[in-house]
Amino acid sequence: MKTQENSINQNWCSFYKLVEENHASLSLVCHLKNGHSGYFYKYDYWHKDGDIFSTMAATIEECRVRRDKWVQGKNYKLLFPHILNKIQSKKTLHKHELAYQIGKIDPKHIMANCWDCIDRDDMVLVFNQMFGTSIK
Repeated sequence: MKTQENSINQNWCSFYKLVEENHASLSLVCHLKNGHSGYFYKYDYWHKDGDIFSTMAATIEECRVRRDKWVQGKNYKLLFPHILNKIQSKKTLHKHELAYQIGKIDPKHIMANCWDCIDRDDMVLVFNQMFGTSIK
């Protein structure tokens, strides 16, 4: 993934769109009872479809966790109806079905192109991470 730090302008908008991920750190005064000030990250991420995800959190890791949930939700909507039916019915997905769906999101992914050489359990881990599912 291409990333760029401190690529956010004075209006807190990302301006370096050649990368997928932009972030910058900033100090803000939180409106808490004690007037606590904190250190936050402003984080932007461009999805392959052109949509942008923006968030602020205390750590860059928390920003990425939120991003991953957002991306999983977008990817989940791209699953074919018969795959969704199999997931909801707790039926086993075959390796070629996993590979095809992974390839739909990332055509260059090794599991999309060399699925017959890869262990199904490894493919399931990637599939679950990519789509936010918990298949077995």
